[in-house]
Amino acid sequence: MTRLRRSLLLTFAVMVVLVVGVATWTYRALQHVPDFYARALSTPATNQREASHEMNRQTAALVGQAKKQGDWQATFTIEQINGWLSVDLVEQFPNLLPAEASEPRAALGEHTISLGCHYVRAGVASVIWLEVEPRLVKKNVLSLRIRRARAGNVPLPLGEAIAVASKAAREAGLMIEASEVDGDPLLLVTVLPDGKLQRVSVELLEIRGDAIVIGGHTAAR
Repeated sequence: MTRLRRSLLLTFAVMVVLVVGVATWTYRALQHVPDFYARALSTPATNQREASHEMNRQTAALVGQAKKQGDWQATFTIEQINGWLSVDLVEQFPNLLPAEASEPRAALGEHTISLGCHYVRAGVASVIWLEVEPRLVKKNVLSLRIRRARAGNVPLPLGEAIAVASKAAREAGLMIEASEVDGDPLLLVTVLPDGKLQRVSVELLEIRGDAIVIGGHTAAR
């Protein structure tokens, strides 16, 4: 075997090894399951349904408060939120998630919300997840700054994440517009649109430990 031939074959072999190595790393990275998602999935189904019922009761009570003049406030724990995502979201809004997605779950950080779901496409399964920083920028307007978007450990194009999030928000009946801050995508969501008869305003949204606190005010007509 001539030196040139040997050199060419070895170069080709090294390229094959690189391709296989990259493919193996990508596959393993895609199979990575974030800790928050694994913990959320470990909740027994019976507890999820109970938490979902509690979320619905809290929401109904909040609506009742908001119909009365004055300040109102409600606290939703991450257990209640995940219960609702695992039970009521699937049962009441079956078309909101794409067919490839299932088992949505969430977790709360100091200033962020992590949201993930199981996703299967072209025979490859992964956990798609976002890390979002929510902030109420003004009355009734919520900003969602997307800090990270991943499939397992593989970064996702944030443009795709924005498109998916925007589509889901619009299908849920929310007014939404896309923007950007320091290179991070930003979604501005109008929680309650202005109207001549509008009396209810959302004025507080905070993450406090393992719960989200929402508050506002209802003015006289």
